[in-house]
Amino acid sequence: MKNFLIAGLLACTCATSASAGKVTSTYPIDKDFALHELNWNPRGTTIIRWEVINDNGYIAVCGGYSSTGGGTTYKASGDFLASAGVKMNGEAILKNLRYFAKLKSNQQSIGHVGEVSNCVRTGTPTPKANASFELYSTKTDFRY
Repeated sequence: MKNFLIAGLLACTCATSASAGKVTSTYPIDKDFALHELNWNPRGTTIIRWEVINDNGYIAVCGGYSSTGGGTTYKASGDFLASAGVKMNGEAILKNLRYFAKLKSNQQSIGHVGEVSNCVRTGTPTPKANASFELYSTKTDFRY
């Protein structure tokens, strides 16, 4: 029974995607970063900018966010990022984007271009062919 549990636990850990760890680098936000907006009616909005880059042969996910509407929207934004991840071709490669850089809310009008994002390198090799990437969340409702 003990061997079965250990084998089962190992199988589960190998099948999951990586959780974001320590920030491995930074990268300047440019016009090519994807832009997502979260509306926290009636309190404010959150702007998320993110990009996938090649970091020495491995995929790195870079991003930053800003919120308007005070501390409550920053908390809701953090909760969203903790439940968010990135998929490559439909498969999760990174979970928990809480490491994204906190950006200045007064720079939302220019999309944070020129500000610096935080990046985490995944253990996923950079694909040789075209790949599609998407931001996803495991939660759809956030209470604040």
